[in-house]
Amino acid sequence: MKVVKVYGALKKRLGQGRFEFDVATPAEAIRALCANFPGLQKWIIDSEQDGIAYKVKVGKEEVGEDNIEELAYPWSEKDVFSITPVLTGAGRGWGKVIVGALLITAAILLPGAAPALGWGGFSAGGAGAMAGFAATMANVGL
Repeated sequence: MKVVKVYGALKKRLGQGRFEFDVATPAEAIRALCANFPGLQKWIIDSEQDGIAYKVKVGKEEVGEDNIEELAYPWSEKDVFSITPVLTGAGRGWGKVIVGALLITAAILLPGAAPALGWGGFSAGGAGAMAGFAATMANVGL
Protein backbone atom coordinates (compact mmCIF):
# COMPACT_ATOMS: atom_id res chain seq x y z
CA MET A 1 0.00 0.00 0.00
CA LYS A 2 1.22 3.47 -0.92
CA VAL A 3 0.62 6.54 1.24
CA VAL A 4 -0.87 9.67 -0.29
CA LYS A 5 -1.10 12.85 1.77
CA VAL A 6 -3.10 15.93 0.86
CA TYR A 7 -2.99 19.32 2.51
CA GLY A 8 -4.86 22.62 2.76
CA ALA A 9 -8.14 23.08 0.92
CA LEU A 10 -7.76 19.64 -0.65
CA LYS A 11 -7.58 18.00 2.77
CA LYS A 12 -10.64 19.97 3.86
CA ARG A 13 -12.59 18.93 0.74
CA LEU A 14 -11.72 15.25 1.19
CA GLY A 15 -12.31 15.21 4.95
CA GLN A 16 -8.92 13.71 5.78
CA GLY A 17 -5.29 14.14 4.87
CA ARG A 18 -3.93 10.59 4.58
CA PHE A 19 -4.93 7.82 2.19
CA GLU A 20 -3.53 4.41 1.35
CA PHE A 21 -3.97 2.93 -2.11
CA ASP A 22 -2.79 -0.23 -3.81
CA VAL A 23 -1.27 1.62 -6.78
CA ALA A 24 2.07 1.60 -8.55
CA THR A 25 2.40 5.23 -9.67
CA PRO A 26 1.41 8.71 -8.50
CA ALA A 27 -0.76 9.03 -11.64
CA GLU A 28 -2.73 5.98 -10.47
CA ALA A 29 -3.04 7.53 -7.00
CA ILE A 30 -4.56 10.70 -8.47
CA ARG A 31 -7.02 8.59 -10.46
CA ALA A 32 -7.87 6.64 -7.28
CA LEU A 33 -8.59 9.86 -5.40
CA CYS A 34 -10.82 11.10 -8.23
CA ALA A 35 -12.64 7.75 -8.41
CA ASN A 36 -13.34 7.78 -4.67
CA PHE A 37 -14.44 11.41 -4.46
CA PRO A 38 -17.02 12.38 -7.11
CA GLY A 39 -16.50 15.91 -8.41
CA LEU A 40 -12.84 16.04 -7.30
CA GLN A 41 -11.49 16.00 -10.85
CA LYS A 42 -13.57 19.05 -11.83
CA TRP A 43 -12.75 20.80 -8.54
CA ILE A 44 -8.99 20.39 -9.17
CA ILE A 45 -9.30 21.60 -12.77
CA ASP A 46 -11.47 24.59 -11.79
CA SER A 47 -9.15 25.61 -8.94
CA GLU A 48 -6.87 27.44 -11.39
CA GLN A 49 -9.61 30.07 -11.75
CA ASP A 50 -9.12 30.80 -8.04
CA GLY A 51 -5.35 31.18 -8.45
CA ILE A 52 -4.56 27.71 -7.10
CA ALA A 53 -1.85 25.38 -8.41
CA TYR A 54 -0.46 22.26 -6.78
CA LYS A 55 2.87 21.45 -5.24
CA VAL A 56 3.37 17.76 -5.87
CA LYS A 57 6.10 15.65 -4.30
CA VAL A 58 7.11 12.01 -4.47
CA GLY A 59 9.26 11.53 -1.41
CA LYS A 60 11.47 14.62 -1.39
CA GLU A 61 11.40 15.06 -5.18
CA GLU A 62 9.23 17.93 -6.43
CA VAL A 63 7.31 17.27 -9.62
CA GLY A 64 6.58 20.18 -11.95
CA GLU A 65 5.75 20.74 -15.58
CA ASP A 66 9.39 20.12 -16.53
CA ASN A 67 9.40 16.60 -15.03
CA ILE A 68 5.70 15.70 -15.00
CA GLU A 69 6.49 12.31 -16.54
CA GLU A 70 7.66 11.26 -13.06
CA LEU A 71 3.98 10.84 -12.15
CA ALA A 72 4.06 7.71 -14.34
CA TYR A 73 7.06 6.18 -12.52
CA PRO A 74 6.58 3.64 -9.73
CA TRP A 75 7.49 4.92 -6.29
CA SER A 76 8.82 3.23 -3.18
CA GLU A 77 6.51 2.30 -0.32
CA LYS A 78 8.96 4.20 1.91
CA ASP A 79 8.13 7.46 0.13
CA VAL A 80 4.96 9.49 0.48
CA PHE A 81 3.18 11.08 -2.47
CA SER A 82 1.88 14.50 -1.43
CA ILE A 83 -0.33 17.12 -3.04
CA THR A 84 -0.52 20.64 -1.60
CA PRO A 85 -2.67 23.42 -3.07
CA VAL A 86 -0.76 26.72 -3.22
CA LEU A 87 -1.67 30.24 -4.30
CA THR A 88 0.01 31.23 -7.54
CA GLY A 89 1.29 34.60 -8.63
CA ALA A 90 2.33 35.76 -5.18
CA GLY A 91 6.05 35.31 -5.84
CA ARG A 92 6.49 33.24 -2.71
CA GLY A 93 9.08 30.87 -4.11
CA TRP A 94 6.94 27.73 -3.81
CA GLY A 95 9.25 25.87 -6.19
CA LYS A 96 7.71 23.67 -8.83
CA VAL A 97 3.94 23.76 -9.18
CA ILE A 98 1.41 22.21 -11.56
CA VAL A 99 -1.95 23.71 -12.51
CA GLY A 100 -4.92 21.48 -11.77
CA ALA A 101 -5.92 20.80 -15.39
CA LEU A 102 -2.39 19.61 -16.22
CA LEU A 103 -2.28 17.47 -13.05
CA ILE A 104 -5.52 15.71 -14.01
CA THR A 105 -4.47 15.38 -17.66
CA ALA A 106 -1.18 13.81 -16.61
CA ALA A 107 -2.98 11.35 -14.35
CA ILE A 108 -5.23 10.31 -17.23
CA LEU A 109 -2.69 10.24 -20.06
CA LEU A 110 0.68 9.35 -18.59
CA PRO A 111 0.08 5.70 -17.78
CA GLY A 112 0.28 4.70 -21.44
CA ALA A 113 -1.63 7.01 -23.75
CA ALA A 114 1.05 9.71 -23.87
CA PRO A 115 3.50 7.85 -26.15
CA ALA A 116 0.63 6.92 -28.46
CA LEU A 117 -0.17 10.60 -28.80
CA GLY A 118 3.43 11.40 -29.71
CA TRP A 119 4.26 12.85 -26.32
CA GLY A 120 6.84 10.25 -25.35
CA GLY A 121 9.68 11.64 -23.30
CA PHE A 122 7.78 14.84 -22.63
CA SER A 123 10.16 17.30 -24.17
CA ALA A 124 9.34 20.97 -23.71
CA GLY A 125 7.13 20.70 -26.80
CA GLY A 126 5.41 17.62 -25.40
CA ALA A 127 4.70 19.35 -22.12
CA GLY A 128 3.28 22.28 -24.08
CA ALA A 129 1.05 19.94 -26.06
CA MET A 130 -0.15 18.33 -22.84
CA ALA A 131 -0.82 21.79 -21.34
CA GLY A 132 -2.85 22.66 -24.44
CA PHE A 133 -4.87 19.48 -24.05
CA ALA A 134 -5.38 20.29 -20.35
CA ALA A 135 -6.70 23.74 -21.27
CA THR A 136 -9.11 22.17 -23.76
CA MET A 137 -10.35 19.75 -21.06
CA ALA A 138 -10.90 22.63 -18.67
CA ASN A 139 -12.83 24.61 -21.28
CA VAL A 140 -15.21 21.76 -22.05
CA GLY A 141 -15.76 21.02 -18.38
CA LEU A 142 -14.10 17.62 -18.09
